[in-house]
Amino acid sequence: MDTNGADAPPRSEFRNDKAVFVWGFVATWLAFLLCFTYLFVRERGIPQVGAWGLPILLLFWIAGIGIAVWACAFARICVRVSASGVVVRERFPSRTRELRCHAADLSPPRIAAGRDSEGDPYFQCVLTLPDGREIVMAEGPDHSAVERVRTAYLAAIAGLRPRDR
Repeated sequence: MDTNGADAPPRSEFRNDKAVFVWGFVATWLAFLLCFTYLFVRERGIPQVGAWGLPILLLFWIAGIGIAVWACAFARICVRVSASGVVVRERFPSRTRELRCHAADLSPPRIAAGRDSEGDPYFQCVLTLPDGREIVMAEGPDHSAVERVRTAYLAAIAGLRPRDR
């Protein structure tokens, strides 16, 4: 039995769930802010900061709402390759956008190299959709892991019959 996966069928579903981390972080931020607001109201302010307590709390709420709006722009990505074509699903907190197309309508994904906020290398496997939008199928600091996703996607669409492409 081959355990290295060489004889395994091509992977047909590709996910980028980075948005879940962002949503979780923002939900945690807002939960702590809600708890602190409860304490602020229950104790009728914070004696140590005097009159600045309410403006500081309002600043944190403004920042929290702004971060929540920003986080809602992130989508969970799922690209599914099947005999009927390719389905690209983007799930946002409040809506879902789905695109069904033939693999031939999509350009091959490319690897975009860049740097993260600390200056370390960061790679993305970017798929351009027929309408010109770009989605990130995989991302991270490991080039070989991102390249494996690209190679697996190309193998999955190569397995389609020519008319399905």
